[in-house]
Amino acid sequence: MGAAALVSDLVERQILDSERSLVRKLGRIADRDLSRVDVLHVFIDAPNAVTVFESADSSYAIGADPGFWHALALLYFNAALAQRVDDPRMFLILATKTVGWFWTGSSRDWTEDCEDLIDSVRSFTPDIWSLSRHLVNTAIAFTIAHEVGHIVLGHLEGVHAKSLDLTGDGSSSVVSAMDTKHQEYQADAWAAEALFTLAEDDFAQRTLALSVPALCFCLSALASEMHVPATNALARAMGESHPPDIERAQRLHTLARSHATEVAGSNAMKHFVELGFWVNEQRLLLMREGMHWVPEWIKARGLV
Repeated sequence: MGAAALVSDLVERQILDSERSLVRKLGRIADRDLSRVDVLHVFIDAPNAVTVFESADSSYAIGADPGFWHALALLYFNAALAQRVDDPRMFLILATKTVGWFWTGSSRDWTEDCEDLIDSVRSFTPDIWSLSRHLVNTAIAFTIAHEVGHIVLGHLEGVHAKSLDLTGDGSSSVVSAMDTKHQEYQADAWAAEALFTLAEDDFAQRTLALSVPALCFCLSALASEMHVPATNALARAMGESHPPDIERAQRLHTLARSHATEVAGSNAMKHFVELGFWVNEQRLLLMREGMHWVPEWIKARGLV
């Protein structure tokens, strides 16, 4: 194993250990034994997470796609930088590249662009770089907590969970793709409250738990406007069963406001909340005008 592969493996193991530890903590909050719940990293056509339930031994496996965290981080950089220079259309152009790389399997290699973006953020906006770590860690925690919410709320044993052939051999597995959207809203609310409870008196963690999930859904909502959903059976089922991301963001904003008296305002919360609203404004711009303005935007800045 080469040095780079060794480091990558160590980092992934650390993240998995952290995710598995979170599951145990969430189990204590729910007063539920979650020892038969494992977390694995898998690649899904549409970066996301899913839980598989095996009724034979009452075990669960949460599959999380690490690409989801990478995509959210880059979309956050796209938005935060563009907002900083007050250029919404720059954000949409940058976001198009990110969505092309992570969601649509673009034939163009955007690696160099991604590296330039990261270098720019680290060099010129260290505050954005620092906040991105909190955003990613909270997004991971919320996604895992959402899947745990499906488990502790009994969704996978209920009549609304879908059965899919994940292996292509004709067998079926119960997955956290529901045939109604109500269960997704319930899992979102359970996850948000659970993370808030876990934070206890940690002001910073409470701030992140209340502000980050809604922003992440705003970013995902914009990504959804930029691509055609994947045709993979699992990705398609998840897309069909989940409510629109913007609706989930709005519900989480409402939930956050219900805790307003318990958490004082902070610069971090203000940043994440305001950025979420700003991203949604650009999503509406995209829906209204498309990307027909791109050539003029490029020409006006002397980029051709």
